[in-house]
Amino acid sequence: MAPKWQAAVLVAGVVCVVGVGAGVVYSAVHEDPEPCVVRGFASPPAQRAIKSACAELDAKRPYVWGGGHGRAPGASGGGFDCSGLMRWAWYRSTGVDYGPDPTRTQGQAMVRHGFAALADPHNDDAYRPGDVIVWRGHTAMVIGDGLMVQAENGHAGLTVKSISTQDEQAVTGVFRYSRA
Repeated sequence: MAPKWQAAVLVAGVVCVVGVGAGVVYSAVHEDPEPCVVRGFASPPAQRAIKSACAELDAKRPYVWGGGHGRAPGASGGGFDCSGLMRWAWYRSTGVDYGPDPTRTQGQAMVRHGFAALADPHNDDAYRPGDVIVWRGHTAMVIGDGLMVQAENGHAGLTVKSISTQDEQAVTGVFRYSRA
């Protein structure tokens, strides 16, 4: 039996469809506050890395814990986790695989493969598009204008968010690709 009326309501980014005589259907709308694009000056490798990460977001690739940590770079289990997405984006940009390291050792692996650690990782004024920020337990890439692209979590998926949404004090390193 079809409901006599239906209404769609947008509340805080969530669409709810309600019908009399029918159950409530809920689906989250995952719209990023800003489009995933390079913002400002970026080296050619940084531009390619950002475009690669953004392509996965645009393709609605899911967040998968451990995704991207297989023997070869790329989605595994159908998606990426935060450090797996960074590995894939930079592999697509440079052709260099810095390995399946988890977040806690990713910075060391990056330094061994052409990245330089910024002297002061807490100076966000020094961040440039393409820089990879590593926090305790999370990794994301700066796209510019105070924004980052990331594989956030299983609920949110791949997103563009303000860098300020992460705990600044928990930053353990910021890494910039230093090869031409």
